[in-house]
Amino acid sequence: MLVLPINQANDGLTLKRFYGIEAENKSIFYYLISWRNAFRSYLRKLRGKEA
Repeated sequence: MLVLPINQANDGLTLKRFYGIEAENKSIFYYLISWRNAFRSYLRKLRGKEA
């Protein structure tokens, strides 16, 4: 199942965002989700909303 690695990636990104803790093991899902979050933030800035 893909649910577990995706949840682990989300948890790792949450730790990085709110607590500044870097994950030791970064899977491909970690990079995909971080790219998705950055892209969403960029689109919000283009629309004039706060990221």
